Amino acid sequence: MFDYRKIRRERATSIQKTLPEPVMVFDYLELNEAVLAVTSFAYFGIIDVQPLLLLAVLFSIVVIWPPFREKVPKGYIVHKINRLTPIKIPGFLGLNKKSMLIV
Repeated sequence: MFDYRKIRRERATSIQKTLPEPVMVFDYLELNEAVLAVTSFAYFGIIDVQPLLLLAVLFSIVVIWPPFREKVPKGYIVHKINRLTPIKIPGFLGLNKKSMLIV
């Protein structure tokens, strides 16, 4: 069996393991939004046929959500929910009433 360690050391380029930005579909939707749209299409279009609800959900995912996503920083909604609810889960965000989100 051939050993590739020497070739890997000489010719390989290292890559980052984390993505600096989210994976986009058609440079408009994030990957999780596209998966949500396909899932809602499968459920409301094939399994439980409700065309008006399907159109409303797809319209909100494709038209309403992307501009809202651009204006609101990531984690803002979770931060607000955590500040307004009395439920505190240990190790989840670790926020208290005095902590603020820096925008």
